[in-house]
Amino acid sequence: GAAHTRAAEELLRKAEIPPVVAALVDAGIRPVLLKGTPLAYTVYESPALRSRADTDLMVSSRDVEAARKVMRSLSYVESVQCHDLLSQFEVQKRDPFGVVHAFDVHWSISTQPVFADLLTYDAVLERAEVVPALGEFALAPCRVDALLLSCVHPVMHHRNDERLLWILDIHLLAATLSPAEQDEFESLVRRKKVVAVCRRGLEQAQTVFWTPVA
Repeated sequence: GAAHTRAAEELLRKAEIPPVVAALVDAGIRPVLLKGTPLAYTVYESPALRSRADTDLMVSSRDVEAARKVMRSLSYVESVQCHDLLSQFEVQKRDPFGVVHAFDVHWSISTQPVFADLLTYDAVLERAEVVPALGEFALAPCRVDALLLSCVHPVMHHRNDERLLWILDIHLLAATLSPAEQDEFESLVRRKKVVAVCRRGLEQAQTVFWTPVA
């Protein structure tokens, strides 16, 4: 029942994302997929296992208005939850099957000063990797950057809320890092001064999933 529904919705979501990304690229915008959607197609056994309400994209602050125009041209409507103060806007539409597709477009990782420059769009784009399952233009943060984002996300936006799904994200990412990537991650979090935050996320993953972290 519920599992079949999620699987069907995921098939529709998978069909919707590539043309949206391609339309943005055609307009000269290079979006980077963030958080749940790219993780669903890279570290989860099945994309339907990574539940999520929307697809997060990051674009350059220079391309925000252009991105709005592209989404409108694809029949997406800005929702009432949109807040420019949060450096993001949300659009959604309902497909012929009744499934609502939502995209949350960001141009900054966070509006909180302590996290605002944690990972800039240019820095993420420079190291981004293609997610083949979502089309040739679908980019996502490299696993080191993705793990950093997964560790700090609950602190940045959710008052350090402990959600099993987010801990699983950390586990799956951390468990797939090579020794070189582990060293790179450690260097990055020290440089960005978020060691304590990332240590907490990794310790939670170790406690719940026995994540193999040095």
